[in-house]
Amino acid sequence: MNLARTAKLVAQAFDATLVEAGGTLPVWVTLLSIKSRELANQRELAGMIGIQGATLTHHLNAMETQGLLIRRRDPENRRVHQVELTEAGE
Repeated sequence: MNLARTAKLVAQAFDATLVEAGGTLPVWVTLLSIKSRELANQRELAGMIGIQGATLTHHLNAMETQGLLIRRRDPENRRVHQVELTEAGE
């Protein structure tokens, strides 16, 4: 019981800190997942984060608009987008 309450308080404090920094948990997790790999495609990222591809696309669109990342088509498979952080995303 105490562990669950403590976890909830920590999560709330973390979320509040992210909001103060101008971010959200999905953005932070996505940036962290991209940073942990040199180059990742959207399917791999969705699997790493544990969300559906369409949900990830929504977040990536917003993050690309904010200048946090760029997406490029994989030259070997034009259906795949490679995702990498920009300087602002770092």
